Amino acid sequence: MKTTVVGGYPKVLLDQKLRKAYHATDDGKMTAPELAAVQDDVTAAAIHEMDEAGLDVVNDGLIRWDDEITHIAGKLHGIKIGGLIRFFDTNTFHRRPKATAAVEWAEPIVAGDFMFATGATAKPVKAVVTGAYSIAKASDYEGVYASFGHLALDIAAALNDELKSLVAAGANYIHINDPFILLDPSYFPVFAECIHVMLDGIDAHTSLYTYFGDATPLYDKMLALPVDALGFDFTYSPGIIDKLTDCSCTKEVGAGVFDARNTKPEDENVILATLARLAKAVGGDRIWVSPTASLEYLPLGKCRDKLREMVRIVGAFKGVQK
Repeated sequence: MKTTVVGGYPKVLLDQKLRKAYHATDDGKMTAPELAAVQDDVTAAAIHEMDEAGLDVVNDGLIRWDDEITHIAGKLHGIKIGGLIRFFDTNTFHRRPKATAAVEWAEPIVAGDFMFATGATAKPVKAVVTGAYSIAKASDYEGVYASFGHLALDIAAALNDELKSLVAAGANYIHINDPFILLDPSYFPVFAECIHVMLDGIDAHTSLYTYFGDATPLYDKMLALPVDALGFDFTYSPGIIDKLTDCSCTKEVGAGVFDARNTKPEDENVILATLARLAKAVGGDRIWVSPTASLEYLPLGKCRDKLREMVRIVGAFKGVQK
């Protein structure tokens, strides 16, 4: 049983150094290389905090990401970034991508971020990308693509090149966040085809995470996807524990049992009981315990508390299991 994270880390580290740097850049008081150096500093600080919390596998904190959609979408050829739209039912927003031409991969997007992270920690680092389906579902394609499906598959092909660049950079773990399928499960055939295209020829441990919706109705279909691990938001999918324990699960399981949108501490007894059920059904060595989603929804202090408590409770569980 391992501990990890799903998305970003709060960007307010180092006395909000990054926010101040963005303001200085907008005012012409800081150059792009100087801003990049600040992003490096804050990324290193986020990785250090994840290390200190005791996580088994970390990411780069997604410190350079403006949001979960546009960091990837905005660097693909044929997409420009538009106005703000609310991200699910959160108090955060993303900028809406718009297709202006056929979408293609231009150059590595997160490989440099991944390589920086590997130099900042001795822990295994996983590379994070947003799934093609979610990017397409968040985008405007009118006037360029005949259908949403055509756009989604072109983005998937572009992201296949991105994932190949990550593998070439040494990424052994690739984590895909693709929550938009939970908004309308009827699009699952397009979603599944996107996953197949994205992962074609990718030789790495791959995980697919959804959140902010109930994945239980799609569980059986998700088992057929070509990924090593499926990650679920247990707070939105109360029935998923029954699916995982009553049905034969052929995948590793990302157990999002620590609520990334609630400052309230988890009930240790409830978590231990959930982990016991999962370990019995799936196997303890095939479980990845994590927050439900990005930690950016929590104040920094609560984020730290949540991660430390997660690691502590998992450690207590493993101690009981010995």
